[in-house]
Amino acid sequence: MQAMSKRTAMIIGPVVMLIMLNIASFSPAKEEASRKPDTVTAIALRNFPPHYITGEYGEPGGFAIDVMNEVAHIAGIRIQYLQVNTWEEAFEAVKSGRADLIPNHGITKDRREWFAFTAPVETFPVSIIVRKATGNINDEGDLAGHRVAVVKVNVGALLMKERADIEMVVFEDIQTALLELLAGNVDALIYPKPVLMKMAADAGLEDRIKTAGAPLMEVKRAISVRKDNTALLEKLNEAVLKFTGSDGYRRI
Repeated sequence: MQAMSKRTAMIIGPVVMLIMLNIASFSPAKEEASRKPDTVTAIALRNFPPHYITGEYGEPGGFAIDVMNEVAHIAGIRIQYLQVNTWEEAFEAVKSGRADLIPNHGITKDRREWFAFTAPVETFPVSIIVRKATGNINDEGDLAGHRVAVVKVNVGALLMKERADIEMVVFEDIQTALLELLAGNVDALIYPKPVLMKMAADAGLEDRIKTAGAPLMEVKRAISVRKDNTALLEKLNEAVLKFTGSDGYRRI
């Protein structure tokens, strides 16, 4: 009887241990941990209104951030933001792996060499901006022979780089480019119209500039990731398609 008890204990002991391990592996705490969203790092420009703005306490905001937060919620991922000053910094941060995505990024042929894009989250025009009193630049053809401002790595620079009939002046940031236009040191500025007009309005300068002619092109903007990050792209793209048709998107 005693020998039987010992043999039974030897058999039952490991079985009980195995059951306890199985219970632990399916515990609510572990199951909850497995459902925790992945954390990814997203770029936030400090000053590219109305898409990127910096709040009173330094927090990122604007259209791009509002959309990104909603898309991340649908995709089941958590976002932490890396704030940068320029688009050049933004591109390098994603290329180097310091960041995983850019929430609102214009889709161009050149950028597709490095980045993959979700379905678009918006479309906006790239326009010719001149001083209010300018009368001799009324469309793209009138730019010939003039000094034309563009901003480094912006789509305006891509549009103007092949034109031998203009003097293209490249600026590091849009604020300097706008001031140089107002000062008369350049004759026109090529830039996304909604961004420039919002910036000018915030500075009380909107009555000193105007657009000339039709937009040079329309740029679709989307969430971008590195080309090799296909898993994240698929997850984000599915969420974007769900979100852009929603009431939440229309409100933003």
